[in-house]
Amino acid sequence: MTRAQRFARFAAQAVAVSAALGLVGWPLTVHWSGHAALPAMGLGCGISLVAALAAGVLVVMLPGETPMARMNRAMLAMMVRLGVVVVLGALAVVDGAFPHAPLLIWVAVAYAALLPVEVRFALV
Repeated sequence: MTRAQRFARFAAQAVAVSAALGLVGWPLTVHWSGHAALPAMGLGCGISLVAALAAGVLVVMLPGETPMARMNRAMLAMMVRLGVVVVLGALAVVDGAFPHAPLLIWVAVAYAALLPVEVRFALV
């Protein structure tokens, strides 16, 4: 399987996980925070998805011929992912257009849900 095919499969899995989170989280978010929090839920999941895809691009670009190279590549990708989430999350909070609590909760939930997908992609 080529790198592009692997990335396409990873991106499809990440989008599927994010969509599943949205479907499961929709009624919970409405119950806890009201309909006004739904855009924050979408943005939170979107931030984590963008971060996972950025890390995936990094995994595709860096070589991983040896087990040590794959491990280093995975660690670097996770650091980049964390950095992207922190920057985008901070920008969304500072903007103030979305309720902070649902936004940050969904960033964290989506981050945790997408992490196994990314680790599997980075190490295989």
